[in-house]
Parts: sequence; structure tokens; C-alpha cells
Amino acid sequence: MDRLKEYILQLLGIDIQTVPFHKNELARLPYFVSSAFDFYRTGIYETSLLLLFVRDTDFQIGSIKKKLEIVAKAHSEKLVLVAKSINPMSKKRLMESGIQFIIPGKQLFLPGLLMDLKEDLSKNGYHRRPEKLTPSAQFILLYKFLHRSEKIEQLTFKELAKKMGYTAMAITKAIAIIEELKLCDVKGTKEKYIYFEKNIPELWQEALPYFTSPILKKVFVDKLPNKSLLRSNVLALALYTDMAPGNQEYFAIDKTSFYALQKSNTLLNPNEFDGPYCLEVWKYNPAALAKGISEESDVDPLSLYLSLKDVQDERIEKALNQIIEKYIW
Repeated sequence: MDRLKEYILQLLGIDIQTVPFHKNELARLPYFVSSAFDFYRTGIYETSLLLLFVRDTDFQIGSIKKKLEIVAKAHSEKLVLVAKSINPMSKKRLMESGIQFIIPGKQLFLPGLLMDLKEDLSKNGYHRRPEKLTPSAQFILLYKFLHRSEKIEQLTFKELAKKMGYTAMAITKAIAIIEELKLCDVKGTKEKYIYFEKNIPELWQEALPYFTSPILKKVFVDKLPNKSLLRSNVLALALYTDMAPGNQEYFAIDKTSFYALQKSNTLLNPNEFDGPYCLEVWKYNPAALAKGISEESDVDPLSLYLSLKDVQDERIEKALNQIIEKYIW
């Protein structure tokens, strides 16, 4: 599920939310159908989808089609198979049958949404203007705003990648998205450089509709992991503004570190509802942006702004305005 969400976020700029099937819904399906998949609901571009995570990737197309027909009779959503891998022949037969599928990290085939996206989009000639910045593209722009004295326009793509902790390929793709949104230009032939024509306030205003919250998800725990963390949310807001911190303690952690902790079962009572500490799992590395900006162990102010700008609270809105006045205007 995490790989699927990250893949869709990187490909379409959408942070999808999923809801598992209720036990009563599963009980209404024949066992040979309910046992073949893990069922989740989601939505993409206002279209309701039913995700069927294939438990056995060594499947027969005829059997899959029969099971999908049974599910389709019971549910109105468009059906989408999700599998770790699909062999080329099975993939071809799925496409010929119009069966939608996603292979996280490799291919997204959703003809019902007029999408057939592969890992290398240029190979199949598909082109779609991005609706949101990817995490790496957002990181570059925020770095530009926060670290103005470093003049990233003087760095090649390779040098930018090294400075920001991304691969050269990831930086190239990220800058292509920023350029597509007309927020930057690219200069150079053999060695390429990013170039911003607009000043900081203008660039911020034009980029703002494409920014998303840096938070992938929130997880409450009973004890903080033995790892260097940055304060976030209202805990960090108290540093940058005159707002008093609340009772809940918030800390930001990059998703790679979080999943490593999750895999090693070192988190104490992780849950989505309550706990003395809330870990905000970030889409990009919060420490890389905050370095040299935060006087203490806090996330950077602009990512903090983006994480809270949709919160309906007059105190928070006032504090966020203080951040923009100080770091943008």
C-alpha cells in the first residue's frame, strides 16, 4: 500500500486516501473471490475506484476475469488490480480485455480515466500537465526560498542532486515538472542549470497552488524512537511566531526512516488516533531543508506553513501570516 501511494503521488501529484472493505462486504462475496484479493476503496480525479490487491501474482487471466465480473456485479466502482509484478503476456491480455491495473513503480493502466502511464513516460508518448508538485520538485522550490544566499542557479543538476540528497535523475525529473508549470527555466546544453526569472514573492504566489502538505501521514506513539527528530506542527510554530505551543507533542520524520522503524517493530504502540507523541511522516527529508534555518531542532518555516495552511483556526492562521511576512515578503 505504501509503495502504491508513493507511486501515485510521484506520478500524478495526488496523495490518495484508502479505506479497507468492511467485513460484512467481504462476507457477501464468494470465498474464492474474497480470498484472492485485499479490497480497498479510493478515488482519483473524483472517480471512485475499488482497488483489488492481488495476493497471488501467478494468476490465470481467465480466473481473474471471472472473479472481477462477480465483484463488478456487486459494486459500482471502477475496478483496479494492484500487483507487485505481472508478466508481459498477462499484462498484454489484461490490456486487451480493458482490465485496469497498477504495478507500483512500473506502470499505471487506467483506461477508464484515459491513463496509460509507464515508468518512462516519453516512450509511449503520453504527456499530461502536472496538477501538483512532486515532493522532490517542492523540495527544490522551498530550498530556493529558504537558502537564497546559496544561489542554486549557479549549480549544475548534478551538483544540485548532491547538495539536496537526491539522485541526478530525480532532480532532472523534478526540475522538468517545475519548468512545465512555468515556474522556472532551464539553461545550458551539456551542463544544465535551473533559472528563476521571478522574484521571491512572485514565485511564491505562482507556486502556492501547486504546493501540497509535506505530511504523508500521522502516527501516534507512546514513546519517541531513539532517533534525532525535528519538532513540527504547533510545537514548531511557537518558535517562529508568538503563538503558544499546545499540549500535543509533534515531531517530523522522513518516510524512509519511519518505514525502517516500522519494519524493525521499534515503535511503541503505533496507531492513527491517540498518544503522547505524534510522528508526522514527511514526503521529503525535513532536516535537509531546516539545516541553517532553524535555530533549534524544528522543521523549516515554509514546510510548516504548508502543513498547517488548511487548518481552520484563527490563532494558527495569524501565526502563519507572520511566517509569510518574515520569510517571503
